[in-house]
Amino acid sequence: MHIPLQNYLDPNEPSMNVVDRAKFLALLEGRKAVSFSGHTHTTEHHYFGATDGFMGPRRIIIMC
Repeated sequence: MHIPLQNYLDPNEPSMNVVDRAKFLALLEGRKAVSFSGHTHTTEHHYFGATDGFMGPRRIIIMC
């Protein structure tokens, strides 16, 4: 994807993050998934879990 699900620069800024991240993560429940994005010029790893809206059996790793 082009826009990161979340970034460390400003994780709440809509222009730099996916605003419906919880809805997207809900679609991935029960699946093994990896997401890559290329919008920014940083390298970050995020581990999304229940507090982020991902209710799968394990946390999901997002690299951007």
